[in-house]
Amino acid sequence: MKSSKNMANLQRPDRARMEGVCYTSVGIPVNSRLMERLEGEWDVDEEEEFKTIFLLISLEMVLCPTQSLRLACDLFPALTCAMNAASYNWCELVLNKLMESVASFARRFYSTGVAGGCGGCTIFAVVFYLDKLDRFPVQWGEFPRIKVWNLNQISLATKEDRIACGGDYGVMGTMDVAYGENHPKEARDTDGPCRVN
Repeated sequence: MKSSKNMANLQRPDRARMEGVCYTSVGIPVNSRLMERLEGEWDVDEEEEFKTIFLLISLEMVLCPTQSLRLACDLFPALTCAMNAASYNWCELVLNKLMESVASFARRFYSTGVAGGCGGCTIFAVVFYLDKLDRFPVQWGEFPRIKVWNLNQISLATKEDRIACGGDYGVMGTMDVAYGENHPKEARDTDGPCRVN
């Protein structure tokens, strides 16, 4: 496959070793060289390579990030889907990887009392937290919700919810909101929630 051959020339795992008959890899590094290749010039016949590199970077940096700048080994098979990426359920993959990362974090934390971070796409968790804060909504009814939460909005909401001297969060509390319904803080003429059109 042309794409695999070209990708192997671009990036090889930094460390790989033979252990008996098993090959162990630490993942594909996502570094400036790979980013420069993605941002470079592409010919029409290089579509598969472009899509594969784009998917590799998207998986590592946004959808399924790890604690290092390397694509996790268990995601290598996903790179074979690059040409038909639109026909796959990436949401399920992202959620599964996030849940695996959270479970791994919890195991480390509860066994030692300390853990050094959690991989996985936390964008969903951040937007879900922000939308549930007991405050007036940011462009409620706009989907996907990630579109309305820019860095200024995120910064403002987190500052409002931060406990002054402890650094923890929880000043504002949360409220029960349901996507697809009117927000409880918005004015309405009815006695209960109704669907947003």
